[in-house]
Amino acid sequence: MASIQELLLLNGKTAIITGSASGIGRAIAERYAEAGSNLILIDIDKKNLEKTRVDLERYDVDVSAHLCDLGKKEDIDAIWRDVAKKRPDILVNNAGIYPFKDFLEIEPEYYQKDLSAIARPIPEAEPVIIAVFPLRSNNS
Repeated sequence: MASIQELLLLNGKTAIITGSASGIGRAIAERYAEAGSNLILIDIDKKNLEKTRVDLERYDVDVSAHLCDLGKKEDIDAIWRDVAKKRPDILVNNAGIYPFKDFLEIEPEYYQKDLSAIARPIPEAEPVIIAVFPLRSNNS
């Protein structure tokens, strides 16, 4: 059985992190880079996404940045095709949107949009994922 230290080392692993241009997503990306993981950063914020990519290269891991609106199926499909050769091991589906309003003032439609950005990437991309990523065992 692997020790906790071995389990936390991510050397040689590749993580996709959505919503990684700022906030919690950026913090997650930094921790994964510290642990040795290569990173595939995905966000809609081009300026901060590029800044995050450049900042995280100091960890001597491979970092790629991909501009993507997770509310658009065609963007989701394009991302999965773009990262196929990198064979990601980990998905951190962190992307989300939230308005700067009092919680009780938010319209229900806004929550539907947020849930769409969070929940759509995996089910809608399933045929693409299956096509580009062959099944792997835990040892490969």
